[in-house]
Amino acid sequence: MSRATLLLSLFVLLLSTGCATMFAKREDTITIKTEPPGAEVYLGVDLLGTTPLTYTFRRSTFEQKNLSIRKEGYKTREMLLGKTLEPVALLNIGFITTMGASSWATDATTGAMLKYDPASYYIDLEPASGELKQIEIDRRDRTKFVLFNQQRLKSDIAQGEGEYLVAYYNLLRRSESYDTFLQRIQAEAPALLSQKDGVDFQQALERSIEGGERH
Repeated sequence: MSRATLLLSLFVLLLSTGCATMFAKREDTITIKTEPPGAEVYLGVDLLGTTPLTYTFRRSTFEQKNLSIRKEGYKTREMLLGKTLEPVALLNIGFITTMGASSWATDATTGAMLKYDPASYYIDLEPASGELKQIEIDRRDRTKFVLFNQQRLKSDIAQGEGEYLVAYYNLLRRSESYDTFLQRIQAEAPALLSQKDGVDFQQALERSIEGGERH
């Protein structure tokens, strides 16, 4: 058998067995954080753990994973884990018309075709009373701003100033001067910039606020 024939045979075998099945992961690790922490996370009747929770889910192309987030004194939240197409599975789609659907079907059957994405969730729980104090409303506004603008805020912190830091300062609604705020942010810049997760970054900023209020 010639080298070219051998390579072609191996390529056909690869496609027929499913690219994602061979190379993609069969499970995904998901992190769920809540405010306040300590909420119980259920999949059906099974308790997966309490927040902050990191849990590994086995992939399934057709099964939907609906999670229930419960904490005493707060409304129960229902959450559907998102899915997206595994990039490796894209290799098979282009060959369906010429090779048949067998390799694509293999990926679908094994669950390797789709991955759980996003890999991190943050949930603000609603009090059972439905009432939020102004301080909690302000914190939620800051949280949304930080999570949507994490990289821009980090860029401003690294430079020492910027429009996103100004916007964040205005959301604080504190008596502390902007110059004092900047000095405190710069003193804590290494710790803030080391936070890779958006929620961890937001919580580090909140701790810096609390530190300034105590002084």
